[in-house]
Amino acid sequence: MVELKAMDPHAFTAFKKRVIHQYAYERVRIGDWSPEDADLRARRTFDNLLPEGAKTPGHYLWRIVDTRSAQEVGSMWVQCRQRGTKRSGHLLDLFIEPPFRRKGYARQAMQQLEAHLQAQGIEEITLHVFEHNVAARALYQLLGFHVDEDGMTKTIARQTD
Repeated sequence: MVELKAMDPHAFTAFKKRVIHQYAYERVRIGDWSPEDADLRARRTFDNLLPEGAKTPGHYLWRIVDTRSAQEVGSMWVQCRQRGTKRSGHLLDLFIEPPFRRKGYARQAMQQLEAHLQAQGIEEITLHVFEHNVAARALYQLLGFHVDEDGMTKTIARQTD
């Protein structure tokens, strides 16, 4: 079982470095950006999305922790926003550390996310996954996401009392 725990400043610093590097790499890989300016562009994108760092309103930055071992196995970043007429949680990053992959942590973290968002009245989860990330696409489809014009979306059932 996993638990989503808020990032402390140390975890946020490591997270920021990894996310910026990974985003720059992916944008170069798909041919959108040149290697020369990719890091700068990724840093600007990150800073625009999180101008107040981990305290930016509407954003959740979590460490994914295995409740049995208390070991951190990954991280998750979600932005809550209005998308048309719906309140939406947009998954910006889900990362599982390499030694913990293929052990159900990502699936469990997504289930925790859905429960968290549902409790807040969020109606859908959206995300973008690069086409070459076949494993992630398969996971999201298994969890009920469907491909749409903006990426992938899953409608969250309304919570009943």
